[in-house]
Amino acid sequence: MLNESLESVAAEFEAEFTAEDSQTSTNSASTSESKEETNAPTSSKSSSKTHCLLVSPKQRGNPLLKSVCNVPWEYDDIVPDYQMADLTLILAWSAEEAGKIIETYKIYENKPADDIMERSESSPYLKLIQALTTIKPINKSDAMTLIARFKTLEGIIQASEYQLAECPGLGPRKAKKLYTTLHEKFCRN
Repeated sequence: MLNESLESVAAEFEAEFTAEDSQTSTNSASTSESKEETNAPTSSKSSSKTHCLLVSPKQRGNPLLKSVCNVPWEYDDIVPDYQMADLTLILAWSAEEAGKIIETYKIYENKPADDIMERSESSPYLKLIQALTTIKPINKSDAMTLIARFKTLEGIIQASEYQLAECPGLGPRKAKKLYTTLHEKFCRN
């Protein structure tokens, strides 16, 4: 699901990139600069490079670059190894993971925070599943089983520990933890 989301955002990014390129080519066609000046390397502060992930030439051959495939990148004379917004340090376990993290940051760098925030579920059924799965040993399958058997949160709360343990997949350990959690005092005096 995350990859599908990244692909849709990458498509939007590509559309914006194409629009910027056509605007840049229109602007450069109207100026009287020579072809040599146009092809000369530009500084990293140039507005034409804001759509790209900037990579230091020191990184040539880095396997991480093979993992960056959803955003455009190019070599530029920059001090850090990679440049995008204000990001300064990333810790990753592999080159592939680092590439995906860099790619994701680049895709979302100009997007509002709402685009990356987790969306809460809207239906009461999904909210109940989400609430039940916050209890450590209870997974989504267990939550759906509990709702199917007891119908409501009230029904689950009123069930005995033995009744909870009878649910397929729950067992005595999960039932005890669920029962204890649901019957714990909410506020301590």
